[in-house]
Amino acid sequence: MHYPLRQPHDAAMGKNMIDADFFTTVLDENRESVRAAVRDALLDGVKRQFQWEVPEAVRKEVADFIATEVIPDLRAELVKNKAAFIDAATELAKAAPIELAKAMQARMAENLANSWKLKKVVEELVA
Repeated sequence: MHYPLRQPHDAAMGKNMIDADFFTTVLDENRESVRAAVRDALLDGVKRQFQWEVPEAVRKEVADFIATEVIPDLRAELVKNKAAFIDAATELAKAAPIELAKAMQARMAENLANSWKLKKVVEELVA
């Protein structure tokens, strides 16, 4: 926002006078504009502080709530169902080699088929 300031002028010298009296006069003559500018600057500062601090404070409260209220109950449920997790992990560990072998077998069959096709193409080109 623009706050126009009146400046004292020395008509006899044709120039502006800048000294202690100049600043006193400017402040006296522009008291309301200065007051409005200071008020607006303070309000802008409060708004900026609010925009930065409130989200951070909320984030901290949510993190603290999760850590103190949610995580302990979640952990208790996980521990209570520990056997089910171990069973699932064991089944996965047993199935992994079988699935890996199937994938390797499929890849080998594809490679053989491609090499057979390549052999046929080369034979047709050379013949």
